[in-house]
Order: sequence, then C-alpha cells, then structure tokens
Amino acid sequence: MVGQRVAEAMSVSQKMKFFHWFLEFPEVFLKGGFDCVLSNPPYLGWNRISGLFGDNFLEYIKYEFEPIGAVDIVTYFFRRIFTIIKEKGFQSLISTNTIAQGRAREDGLDIIVNSGGSINHAVKSMKWPGKAALEVSLVTITKQKWKEKYILGNKEVKTITPYIDDSETIGNPYPLKQNEGKSFNGSMIFGKGFILDPYQANVLVEENPKNKDVLFPFLNGDDLNNNYDQRPSRWVINFFDWKEDYCKQNYPECFEILEKLVKPERALLDENKNSTNKNRKKNWWQYGSDAKNLYRTIALMERTLVIPEATKFITFDFVPTNIVFSISNKIIALDSYVDFSFLKSHLHLFWVWKNSSTLETRMRYNDAYDTYPYPQNLATINKKLLSNCGQQYHDQRKQLMLGMQLGLTKTYNQFHNKHLSMFNHECSNDESINLKEVVKKYGKETVNLIKHFMKGIPKITFDEAVNGIEELRQLHVEMDKAVLEAYGWQDIDLKHDFYEVDYLPENDRVRFTIHPDARREILKRLLELNHKIHEEEVKAGLWDKKKTKGKKKTDMVKEPEARFGLFEEDS
Repeated sequence: MVGQRVAEAMSVSQKMKFFHWFLEFPEVFLKGGFDCVLSNPPYLGWNRISGLFGDNFLEYIKYEFEPIGAVDIVTYFFRRIFTIIKEKGFQSLISTNTIAQGRAREDGLDIIVNSGGSINHAVKSMKWPGKAALEVSLVTITKQKWKEKYILGNKEVKTITPYIDDSETIGNPYPLKQNEGKSFNGSMIFGKGFILDPYQANVLVEENPKNKDVLFPFLNGDDLNNNYDQRPSRWVINFFDWKEDYCKQNYPECFEILEKLVKPERALLDENKNSTNKNRKKNWWQYGSDAKNLYRTIALMERTLVIPEATKFITFDFVPTNIVFSISNKIIALDSYVDFSFLKSHLHLFWVWKNSSTLETRMRYNDAYDTYPYPQNLATINKKLLSNCGQQYHDQRKQLMLGMQLGLTKTYNQFHNKHLSMFNHECSNDESINLKEVVKKYGKETVNLIKHFMKGIPKITFDEAVNGIEELRQLHVEMDKAVLEAYGWQDIDLKHDFYEVDYLPENDRVRFTIHPDARREILKRLLELNHKIHEEEVKAGLWDKKKTKGKKKTDMVKEPEARFGLFEEDS
C-alpha cells in the first residue's frame, strides 16, 4: 500500500515537473531531515515572481509561508530549507544583504529564530566576487539553542540577531501614530512624454501664457543629490485629475504633446492584467500615480524636507513645494530646522540604516520615518538649540556646495574623507603633481577633489574647501550633541571620529561618525522609546484593533508531521 502511494505521487510529480524533497530523499527524512544544507539560493524580486512563474505559484507560496509580505524569493528559500534540516542541523546560505532588512527580515530570519533557530555565524555585508554590483550576506543557522561561539564577521560576539548584528534587541519597532501622514513618495509620472527640458517649457509658455497652470519644475533624486544648487533640471506637464475635454480645450499645446507621446504608450498596457493598468490606459493624460495626499499635505507649506529614496548618504534638504516631486524622492512634510537637526543627526541615520532596506550599495529610505521615536515633550530651550544648530549646519553646507560647485553626494564623499586634511593644500593646483602617488597616500576622493579644482570650476580655493569641510564636521558634532541632549542621554559619549561601519560595503566603510559602542547604545534606547510610545498610543486608544476576517483556507494538502507519513507502514 505504501509503495502504491509513493508510485502515484511520483507519477504526478513527473507529469507536473514537481520537485518534492520527501520523495527525492526518503532515506534522509526517515532520519529527520538533512544534517546540513549549503546553498546559494536564487534572488528574484517580489514583483517578478508572478511574471516568471505565474500568479498560481505566487499565491501558493504566500499561503504556504504565511505570514509573509512582498519579499525576494530568497526569503522563501531560507524558510523552506529550515524546515528540511533535522534538529541540531545547519543551513549555511549566501543571500543578498536585504535578507536582514525590512520585510525580508521580519518574514524570514525573525520567523526562523522565533521557531527555534539560532544564527551562529554570519557576514553582514561583503561584495559579490563576480561583476555584479551586489552586496551579499553569509548566514549560518542551526535548528537548536546555540551554546557555543557566535562569529560575526571575523569577530566573536555574544549573540547574532536577525538584523545580523550583535545588538541587544527587544523586537521590531512599531509604526507610530505621531509620525503618521508625514512621509510620502512623489508622483509616478508613467510616461516620458510628460517630461520637458526647460527650453521646451519656456516655448510652451510663450505660445500660450495659460500653460503656466500645468507646467512645473520636476525634481528627481539625481537633481537633489548631484546638482550643487539642487534645482530641478527638467519640467513636467501636470493635468492633475482634470477631465480630458477640459485639458484639451484649455491647454491644447500641452495636450497635443501627451496625445502624441503618452497615449500610444499607455494604449499598449494590458488592462486585463490589473485594474491599475486599466485606469492608466483610460486616463492616459494623467499621471500613473498622482500622490494627491502629498500635495494636499504640503499645500500651505513654503518648503519641505526631501531625500532621494535610494541614496548613498542621508542627505535631507529643504525644497520649495511649488514643484512636482518624482517618485524617486521621499518627502517628509516638515519645514523647521528643529526637524532638520533630528533627521540629519547620526541618531536618525543609524535608525534608518537598521530599519530600512538597501538597493545595491545604497540605502533605501523606506518606512524608517514612520517608526522613528522623537523625544517627547521637547523643552523650549532644546528647540531653540536644535533650531540654531540645524540652521548653522544647513547654511554652512549650502555655502560650501555653491563654493565648491559640488552636489550633496560629492560633498559628503569629502566630509567622510579621512585623508583630506592631511594633504598639502598648496600642491593642489600644481599640474605636475603625481596623482598616482596622491591616491596611494591620500585616497581616491582626495584626488577627485584635486581634479575638480584643476578644472577651475569652484568659486573658492582648495584650502577654503578643506576648511569648510572641517567646519561642517564640527557643526555636525554640535548638532548631534544637541539632539542627544533633547533625548536626555548626555551620559552617552559620542566620540566622533573616523570609524569603519560594518553595515556598509566592505570597500567603502570609513565614515566620520560616532563610536560603535555609542551607536549600539543609542539604537537600544531608541527601540525602547519606540515601544514605550507605542504602548502609550495603544492605551490612548489610537490603535484600536479592527475586526478582520480570517483568510479563507483552501483545500491544500499539508506535509505530514513526525516521520512525514509517506514512509511509515500502515497499521
């Protein structure tokens, strides 16, 4: 009887091209599972899973591994492999470094650890040895409570958390009501035909002054990080949610451009695939996603804080609100220097790196703001100090960027350049200087700045630039201290200096920052404060649970428990 069941299962397996661990390796599972699995699982983003394998496959794995969100398929492999190793067995996997970030961590490593797994060895981030610009993590997990050594990188530590660090943790942070409705993405244009260069926009206004109503500067992440004045380099047509006939009658020149360039592109969308495509195809003259809540929220503000969603550095800056923001930007609807000080401080920076995800080697500013715990009941004296520190820092940075004619990213490359102050400034304009020797002694970023000054572009001298960078560092120290004082945590010694930061790519880890011990303590206290604020919000009734219907269970066969059933004799 057992043989017949196995034969039938194998027949279906071959017909449907299934791979079933328990049928392929019966002798392994008779002994409880694999002793060890070594693997380099595939990486495939959530939005590509259904496209490659179909909706049925996606719905199946979502059901099988619930609860789980929009995560890379590598997360499913981590979970699956954990189920097929035996008690006290091991799995050692290579993954993208996103495995310890955001939903991937929550739905993967968190669940594995909460199910009795222990991460006993890991490398948080290292460059993929191939050509791809990819940072990977090495993670070893054992199905037991580990009592031996924990090795993180090349260092022995007391524990390794699902964040792939050794910090003390009391769980994951909660979204906070006090931050709700302040963080937004920009508009998803969904059609290159909307975008114009400044000359085209100017011509359209000359043809019809009324076109000013629908023409706006268009700011993307590249403008914000790489333009020294941070001005939008392009313009965009914006018909908001207006009706087609109204747009055609009142702004015929702009409408004609979209009818020629956008409508044919939208016509190719498969409206049967989803309702979003259907709506975009029908309302082709409107944006794919217009971010109404964003523009409604900032309507009465003159400026707002903005950061590119994917960025090398935390580069918040104030931007006028009378523009269209690209979806590549994250907009925080705040406009004070107090807010700037908090968001530009190292306290917030570390929180973001710990609770956001990455894109290649860049940080993605996802939902970290929603969970960030501000100090409660901030005193007036603290607000004044934070405002002064924030304004001084912001003004110095702005003047320095204009003087050097460098954008935010290149300015912060120098801010974190440990060797810049050691270089003999008087030699910077000497065309006979041996740049190869300078690279060896002072690093590539020093050479990059020298080359920039040799072009004669900057408005200040090399010496003034270096002094300006050093002043900016000191202002950052003062700003961090003001933020720390606002929390009442003056007992933490920040010890600003140049340190290697383990969560960054291995070939670019040196930053002017605070001591690693201070970082760990700050993250611990911020998480405790997040939980405290959340508890107070729950007590105040701000998180009243809504009754939700459970998921309808489908008739799916679950794998047998114990000895997996298939290979046990009938009684």
